[in-house]
Amino acid sequence: MELNDGLVVLNETRLLESDQPITFPGIYGFMMNQATVQIAVAQVFQHSHLDE
Repeated sequence: MELNDGLVVLNETRLLESDQPITFPGIYGFMMNQATVQIAVAQVFQHSHLDE
């Protein structure tokens, strides 16, 4: 069984082959309230090359 949060399978979260999804315990609806997730998202945006 693939890792999932009940809505999305981990492999479905990748935009690019090089993406490295992070995992953490939590409830889907509240994940953006977690500091760990906010830091990870900020780092992705700071180092993103998706607009090139």
